[in-house]
Amino acid sequence: MKRFSLRLITFSLMLLPLSAAEFRQWKDTKGQVIEAKLLKVNGDGTIRIERKDGWVGNVPLELLSEEDRTYAKTAKNRRTRRGGQGA
Repeated sequence: MKRFSLRLITFSLMLLPLSAAEFRQWKDTKGQVIEAKLLKVNGDGTIRIERKDGWVGNVPLELLSEEDRTYAKTAKNRRTRRGGQGA
């Protein structure tokens, strides 16, 4: 029973970052801002985001500000270290 509880807690903690994805402001290289949450860092140089209005789509990293590219890459690295893919 203890092993099951420990596994359940561990599994729940692994899912926390996925469910805790929060909306944040993303800025492009022209200074335009949208509010969206990061769903995934794709392997093709894009990220998958969801806007507050429900739109979901891929955005090329090259269109994002340097700060947001760094944020996306950091999110991908955190996810990769946990054994997943992307964010």
